[in-house]
Amino acid sequence: MFFLQQSLYVAYLEYRVLLVVKLNLVNGVLFTGGWSKTGLYFDVIEEVFNQVLKKNDAGEHFPLLAICLDFELVTMIVSKINNILEAFSASDQASTLQFMNNINIEETLFQRFPSELVAKLSTEFLLMQNHKLRQDHVLKKIAACTDVFGRRAHMF
Repeated sequence: MFFLQQSLYVAYLEYRVLLVVKLNLVNGVLFTGGWSKTGLYFDVIEEVFNQVLKKNDAGEHFPLLAICLDFELVTMIVSKINNILEAFSASDQASTLQFMNNINIEETLFQRFPSELVAKLSTEFLLMQNHKLRQDHVLKKIAACTDVFGRRAHMF
């Protein structure tokens, strides 16, 4: 049993070293969505996220974009809350996007959007909503849209 534990520990150390080496070969990370909120997948997402934080804390610009389930996982890691979703009914629904009053768009991903498009997002039904759950209470809100019952979901 000792040798098995020792070999697993060595394999884990090799994995961490390999992860750091691989992250040094790229200039950012994209989490495209996943399949699990627990186990090895979550552990790897958490480890990569922590390495990205270290790089940014050291002054290196190292962006991370997390989409769908992986955005949820990053939110869980940051907030230390595992049950962050609430009901939201917006299946196959077009909607507008309302920017929050206290948000400077120049500090968001919308900074490169043409001003005409940003204006249209608020007035025309250009967004396609297809969600049954929302995350609405952990991160800084930059914009919102509503479901068929008038409940708001926010963009972070």
